Amino acid sequence: MSLEKKSIGIYMPRWLARLEKSDKLFADDLYATIAAGEHFLPLWIDVPKLRLTSEEDARAYVAKHNLAAIIQHDSHHFSSKKSYAANVSLLQKYVPFLNSVESHYIGHDKLLTKQVLRKAGISVLDDAVVTTLDGLHHYIDTGRFYVIKPPDKGAGAGVKLVRKEGGRLLSWHNGAWSEMWAREKLASGGNRDITVRQRWSLPFLSETAYTYNRIMVEPFFNDGTESFASIRCTVIGKQVVESVRRVNKKNITSNVSSGGIAERIELTSNQTEMAIAAAQAIGADYAGVDLLVCGGASVIGEINIGPFTLFTDYTGVRAGKLFGNYVVQKLG
Repeated sequence: MSLEKKSIGIYMPRWLARLEKSDKLFADDLYATIAAGEHFLPLWIDVPKLRLTSEEDARAYVAKHNLAAIIQHDSHHFSSKKSYAANVSLLQKYVPFLNSVESHYIGHDKLLTKQVLRKAGISVLDDAVVTTLDGLHHYIDTGRFYVIKPPDKGAGAGVKLVRKEGGRLLSWHNGAWSEMWAREKLASGGNRDITVRQRWSLPFLSETAYTYNRIMVEPFFNDGTESFASIRCTVIGKQVVESVRRVNKKNITSNVSSGGIAERIELTSNQTEMAIAAAQAIGADYAGVDLLVCGGASVIGEINIGPFTLFTDYTGVRAGKLFGNYVVQKLG
């Protein structure tokens, strides 16, 4: 390897890089853009498989490959290999990560994300965390709509629209309201696990049960009460490079993978400023920022910091190329 050029390491798991067309395009564009420049060489790094046992190993690895940075398009939240987190912990002492380990830590904790955004003066929804069924019943008022979710999961996992009627909890799923079946049991460490699903008269029609260790509760913030819409925008540095509006009339999550329909939109200047400020507040170089809109007001819903859906098919934007240019400019 020529020492005249520094290397930019890229960690994007093979399964993710080949999962679907947009992910493959992102990976290929990112690599090609770095390779086309004058000052850096792209280097695929399978971080979990590195055999690093000490800081000396990490320092030697960085020196051997003349690394200027490592692009981390994953996080320990998405990896089942303990070696991944261990290797990242060692490497970050000698080479910067994009996105940083700290931004991943914040972005994958919805409660911590909100704390950081509130401190920065960025609008988010009120929330509460409940750990028992009694706590959930106590918090939810009759006649109002709420969204429940785990505070540390992504991809729409465990996200439900709920309300209370006649002392019963109801949930919205697949275009209909039904009583919510729930069970609570003692788990390890003295915590209580709460398992819920929608209950129908025919058991085989019930949705898949989901178990929460903690339940994050937010007020429903949307135009309309029996459909869900959100805005997703991709932020790179100080620029929003693409944005879409996603709508799902059958399920609370607007994710396209859960049946949502996406269309390209242009953000307002206020929404653009909010999205960029949110990504910068948690220290992200590259993020998928969700905005919720109700009655003309906008709030930040979530910040997706690890692998997240790109929308090239809807927007025509080549995010991998843009991110590659950003990384080269930042490191140059």
